[in-house]
Amino acid sequence: MKHENPPHTEHIPMKGGLARALERGELTLHFQPKIDMKPTEGATGVVVGYEALLRWQNPIVGSISPGDFLSWAERSNEVRTVGYWVADQALRQLAAWRASGLATPHTRVSINLLGRQLNDPLLLDELLAAAERHHLKPDDLELEVTEATLDEEAAGLNALRQLKDAGFRIHLDDFGAGYSSLSYLHRFPFDCVKIDRTVVADMDRESQSLSLTKTVVALGQKLRLQVIAEGIETAEHVNMLLEMGCHLGQGFYFARPMPAVAIERWLLAEPTQQTA
Repeated sequence: MKHENPPHTEHIPMKGGLARALERGELTLHFQPKIDMKPTEGATGVVVGYEALLRWQNPIVGSISPGDFLSWAERSNEVRTVGYWVADQALRQLAAWRASGLATPHTRVSINLLGRQLNDPLLLDELLAAAERHHLKPDDLELEVTEATLDEEAAGLNALRQLKDAGFRIHLDDFGAGYSSLSYLHRFPFDCVKIDRTVVADMDRESQSLSLTKTVVALGQKLRLQVIAEGIETAEHVNMLLEMGCHLGQGFYFARPMPAVAIERWLLAEPTQQTA
């Protein structure tokens, strides 16, 4: 039977919804490759890692946008349970890809942390346990946080320092989205700064976006930070970034976020795509 008015996400009770979705197997991870764009012999790019992104496929309303459920999860205790699951599944998949030869010991996986997770006193122990469970090192997991997260949770900086001291790699995500403060790059020793997709997408149309990208790349080089450009959509974006000295990127030009099985097909279908 076809609905005259398709159901919307408001018909899904958010309270307890994510936890039940996890129990029912409705939550999955999609992975978006991170690419070293430097030209190499016989390869158009080298996969250096993957960002794990949570997806919810509900049998009633279909695909539910992360924007519709993550904000609720962050206000509830569900974020702890689901967050631990995301970390465990991301590391499990990385270990499986390494075992099958589709990833090397240098390939990493990243997950996104929300502010409420940074206040969880069990976070460090749970992440260490997940890495050990899959015979991986903390250095194999990259933890991505946004400026907004750090603004909302001032104590988050202390939590990140503990995570970094334990060996996890810390990335400042979505830099350039809205108000950006360079003070964060001085207050905390991040391993990487990720330039927001909206800035990168407008580089060839707006001088302000181009100038901001150049500034972040130059600052990253001076501070010895990795710089990853998000939202790469065209070959022109790739060439512009390489000219600036930024050789790490992710975006639809290379690959969209995909389930693990689709990533494997993508790797096997791209003979010039290497992993590192």
